[in-house]
This record gives sequence, C-alpha cells and structure tokens, in this order.
Amino acid sequence: MRPYLAIVKDSFREAFASRVLWIVLIIITLFLFAVSPLTYRQTLTTGVREDEIAWTDFIDQLRQADEGKARRGVQRIWSLLSTAGQKAVADYQPLPSSPQLKDFAQHAEYTKPIMRDLESILQKDDLYQSTAFSTANLRLEGKELLRRESELTSEERQRLNRLLFESAFGDAIDESKSTSLQLRFGWFDMLPPLPISKPLLVTTVRRLLPFLVDKGLLAIGLLVAIVVTAPAIPHTFETGSLHLLLSKPVSRSLLYVSKFIGSCAFVLLCATYLFIGLYVLLGLRWAVWEPRLLWCIPIYTFVFAVYYSVAALAGLIWRNVIVSILVAILFWALCFTVGFSKVTIEASMNKYRVRKIVPAGQDLLVIDGTNTPLAWNATEKRWNVVFLSKELRDAQPILSVVAALPPIQGPVYDPKEDRLVAVMMSINNGQQTVVTASAKDNFTFRDGPAAPQPTLAFLNEPDGQPLLFTGQGLFRPQGDLSTKKDELTVLGYKIPFTTRGPLRDAGPSPAQSWDEPFSATFGPDGTLYTFSRGKLQSYAKGDSGKYVPKESEKFEKPGQRRGWLAASKNTLLVAFRDGSLQLRDPQTLKLRTTVTPAKDERPRALASSPDGKWLAVVAESRRLFVLEDGKDDFQLARAGGQGDISAVQFAPEGKMFVVDLVDRVTVYETGTWKQTARFAPPLHLQTIFYHYLIHPIYTICPKPGEFYRTITYLLLEKAEDKGTEDGEEPREPQGDAPPRKVENPWQPVYSSLAFMLVMLALGCVYMERQEF
Repeated sequence: MRPYLAIVKDSFREAFASRVLWIVLIIITLFLFAVSPLTYRQTLTTGVREDEIAWTDFIDQLRQADEGKARRGVQRIWSLLSTAGQKAVADYQPLPSSPQLKDFAQHAEYTKPIMRDLESILQKDDLYQSTAFSTANLRLEGKELLRRESELTSEERQRLNRLLFESAFGDAIDESKSTSLQLRFGWFDMLPPLPISKPLLVTTVRRLLPFLVDKGLLAIGLLVAIVVTAPAIPHTFETGSLHLLLSKPVSRSLLYVSKFIGSCAFVLLCATYLFIGLYVLLGLRWAVWEPRLLWCIPIYTFVFAVYYSVAALAGLIWRNVIVSILVAILFWALCFTVGFSKVTIEASMNKYRVRKIVPAGQDLLVIDGTNTPLAWNATEKRWNVVFLSKELRDAQPILSVVAALPPIQGPVYDPKEDRLVAVMMSINNGQQTVVTASAKDNFTFRDGPAAPQPTLAFLNEPDGQPLLFTGQGLFRPQGDLSTKKDELTVLGYKIPFTTRGPLRDAGPSPAQSWDEPFSATFGPDGTLYTFSRGKLQSYAKGDSGKYVPKESEKFEKPGQRRGWLAASKNTLLVAFRDGSLQLRDPQTLKLRTTVTPAKDERPRALASSPDGKWLAVVAESRRLFVLEDGKDDFQLARAGGQGDISAVQFAPEGKMFVVDLVDRVTVYETGTWKQTARFAPPLHLQTIFYHYLIHPIYTICPKPGEFYRTITYLLLEKAEDKGTEDGEEPREPQGDAPPRKVENPWQPVYSSLAFMLVMLALGCVYMERQEF
C-alpha cells in the first residue's frame, strides 16, 4: 500500500507546488470573510409599514378628524400631517375590487405623502400628550413605557409612539409585535426590520440550509472542484511521468484509483475547511449551532467523486484537460435533462392516470386525474369522453390541460334503472346537481335535481341501489331524476327538497355531523361504516329503509383523524394517513391487529369484493396488495404492472379491475388471478417516450441532482410530512390527488455509488489493456 499512498501524497505535493490548493483555500477564506458580516440584531418595533394599514378605514378616520368628529388621538395625528399629506387624504381613492396595474400606481401616489408624514410623526419626541391620547385602549406594554416616560431612550420613545398610533386608530392599524429583527451587514442595516421572532428566524435559517447548501455551495463548488482537479489524470500521461510511475512495481489499476483518491482527498480537505467555517459563522453570527451541517463534508466529497469519475475516465482516454472538463459538464447536463424530463413527464402522466373504475353492466367507465369521465369504445379500442354537460364538454380540452374539471361524486351504476348517477358542479353557477347518463344514448348528460350540501360520497348499497352521502344525511335517488316536476328555481339556482322529489331520505336517525374528511363503505351483510372527524361508526338498515347508528369508535391521535374504509365478511379495514392499516371486527369495531403491507407508504386506493372474500390496497408506490378474508397478512397481488398501478375495483362474478400504464385496465379472476380481459388503448407518445427512453436512461444514470433529499434528511433529521389533516388528501380512498412519491433519502447515494464504481472499473480496464 505504501507506493499508492505515496501517489496520493504526490497529488497534494503537486497541488502545493502549483499553488492550486493555496488558491482554493484563499478563495474559501475570502468567501467566509465576505459572508461573516451578515448577521442580525433584535430591535423594538417602531414606525409603520404601508401593508399594516387598512387604508379605507384609516382615511375615513382622518377625514372625520378634519371635521372635528374623530377621537382626540386621531385629531392629534391629523394636526401633524403636512399640507401635502392632508391633501392626499382628501383626494384618496380606494383600490377597486379588481385592481389593475394603473390602479396600484395611482394608489401609491395617494399613500406616498401620507407614509412620509407618518414616518416623521412616529419619530417625534413630543408626540404624546395626555390630553390627546387616552390610556384606556393602550396596550400594557405602552402603559409601562408611559410610567417611565422621562427615562425612555430614543428607540423606546419611538416604540411608544407606535403603540399610541395603534390605540388611536384601533382596527385600522395592525397590532405589532414588541420586537423585530434587523438584518445587518457589518455596521449597516439591510432592509426594514422584519416583524418576526428570533426563534422563527432560527427555524427559517435551519429550513433554508438544505436549499442553500445544495443549490448554492454544491452547485458552484463542484464546478470549481472539477476544474481544479481535472488536470490530475491527464498530467499523469505527460512525457516521462507515466513511464516513471510504471517503472515501479505497481498495479496499473491501483495507480489509476490512487490518482482518483488523491483528487478526492484534495476536495475533502477543502470541503472540511469550508463547512467547518460555515458552521462556526452560523453559530457565532446567527446563534445557529447546527452540527448536522458537518454531514455536508462527506456528501460534498461524494458528489464530487461521482462527477469526477466521468472526468477522470475522459482524461484517461483523451489525455486532455479541456476535454475532461467538457465531458464532466456534458454529463451534468445529461443528468439534469433526464431528471427534469422524468419529473415533467411523470407530472403529466399522473394528471391523466385513471383514478376510479366504474363497471356499468356490459360497459366500463373510468375517471382520470382531471375528473374527466371516459367510456371504453370497443370498436375503436380507446377511451371516449362522456357524461359531461355541454358547457363542461366545451371547456374540457382547456380545463384538462391547465387545471381540472370540477370534482365529481361518483359516478355509480344503478343496475335497476340501467344508468349512471353522479353529483357534478355546473361551471355556470357553481351549483351541484344529481345527474344521470345511460349507455342507451351513449352516456349523454342529463341534468337532475339539486344535491343537498355538502356532498361527501356516492356509493352503491349491496343490492345495487345508489346512495348519496351528504352533510345533511343519506339520500336514495328514485325514478326519473331529469323530471322538472315540483322543481323550484330561485335566481337560476335549484332548491333541493329532502322530503319530496326524486331524492328520498335514508337517514341516519339521529342525524350525524358528517364533514370532510369523510369515507364510507358497506359490508357484504349490508352494514354501513363511516369515518369522519376521527370517528368510526357502523349503521344497520332499519325496517323503514333508514340507517340507524350501532357501534362507534373514536380516534384522537393526529395521524388517525382521517381514515379510509373497506369491509369483507370478517374484517373491517381502516387505513390511516400514517400508513398503518387496522384490521377490526366488523360487528364490535374492536381492534384485531395492525398491519403495514408497505412501510412508510400511505394507502391511495382501497377496495372490497362484493362477496366479502377479498380486500385490496394500492400503496403510494403503486403496488397492489390483497388480503383474503379471515387472514391477517397482506400479499403482493399477482397482477401485472406492479409499481405502476393507480386504481383497483372489484365487481360481481369474482372480477377485479386493475389500472396500470396510465389508462390500461386489466380484469382478473379473484382467487386464481388469471387475466380474463384487457382494455388497452394505444400507448400515448409521452408514455412510450417515458418507458422506453427516459426511464431506462434515468435508471442507469446516477442521481446527483437528487442529493437534495439526502441533505434535507441529514440537516432536518428526517423528511417532513407535507400533508395536513384538513386539506391535502383526497376525499375518497380512490384519491383525486396524485400519489405522494415514496422517497428513500439514501437512494441517490446507492445509485451514484454504483455508477461511480462502474466508471472506475472501466478506467481500470482501459488502464490495464492500453499500451502507453
């Protein structure tokens, strides 16, 4: 090993001799000195910002002061305004409801002289007059300052003026925090004081560190490191250098690897100096002592090694420094382009992925991510847009590209009436109505009665009868829903009737306080289960056809306030946003066991077979798991497309429908899992491009651009859950939102390490076989 260690040392001697190391260390030192004056100081909140003033109310009070009708404090402020300021108050015009750029410019002309006067007034030492300002509305902080008025410093007096200003104008002025933070560069203040607390600033700095390190230091530092170390390999092949090295009893491969390690050690030394310096500066100047920042030293060196493995191989083959640098830059461009293309195409594909499957007798309908209903055309072997009103059909080509159609509850198939029933929103007036369509007329949209609000879900009862779930209760659509009989319209809005008309009350009794988030399912015996606001409830159908509450269970943990349901004969499946799946007794709702088929993955779709024999779960990784009734262990389903599945649905006669490849639907026989049918339209061009070009290249290439995940994980301890309890998850298990990407923070390290080893192996093979 001694000869190879000597080669590594020679790399440093060469760097010292060429002054490269000294130059890099000086650049790092200059950078640290350049950012070291950047700090902050805590100050009292003084003055007033334009966005802290409710201008309409503020101007009204000043105008009343001009007439002698305002409070004395307001009159005191009015008396101190300049002539220009008072004229601006008289001329002031509020912003219109839909302001344009010229309106903002005009508004600024009105407020500019007023703000200039207020800045001067709030700095006065004699603003306070006991006859003008009442202490009744003054905050406790202001009363304490008044108590020692004669001892106040200049800053404290300006703070008192701000508090007097707030007490005089009331709600027209935002209440200010006691202290603000002033960013400073050396002895100079930067920007106006920020109305945030010191703990919030420290938290913000910590959260910004991954971005600043990854997009700033790593991006710029890697380019510098590649340029500085690129000559190492080509210089090895200069006349005399290589022959001198090969004259010694050393392995050619280990010689090449030693040179590579020498360059990496050089960068490791520079990275250590840089990040230790940043660690000390953050601690001394910002009071953010963040030891996890030192994790960036090995990460930075490793990312450099990945890029340098390509530059070193290019330098070995062409023996030219410029070519080595250009190849490294082209490699970075390739990784960036492929990564960006993958993210962009995936976002587009996810938008059009089928999220819900609706078997409708002999026909099949699906709902994609843009909320567009599609029916299978067996003749043309493609999906056709159906079941949309004229205005939605006209707007669908545009809305599906730039956003999405309004959400749909349903549709569900009504076998008795041989029709589809759903709740859709009109884009004309925003009202939700119960609509129908039938295969007999190519699923043409037929408008119906107004839906009780809010609509929460649309399911089939075990006998096939559609059941609408709303905040007002349960309703069964009956008869011809498109009839206008007994319909009452006010100003273009239909008035929903729950005691007569085609929507018949189905309970429950007593009424339940259902609201978002909401989930519901039926057991094969007809028992209804709902989950809303952390409460699991079962219901039985009474003799009158209305549902009556039975058992209930409350959940208080934050991660269990939202749940999704599916039921088989002997198991009630409750899936939570934290990824845990609870198997409960369907009669008592008591917990039987907790399972996790896919660790750290939330469920994105749940389904249960009508015969009560099977449960299915689609995880965020788009893998499908099934559970046979009576068992407690989920198994990976024997279905094609694992890793690309977006929806699952059971149907009578032992069928299971599975969606993969965006919009391909495959039918399997439950139990045997044999494929019985497939609805496969021609692949879209972007799907072909993604699966046969982008994804293979992305799989082969390293992912240095994704080291942001690793850095975030190391600096913030773990990746944060961006979901919330109240607004970012789909309302139904089928899901209206794309699956959250399951990300392993160490995956970029694994893939990049494998790529780097391959590059080094190629270099070693070339070194052994080439005649020098």
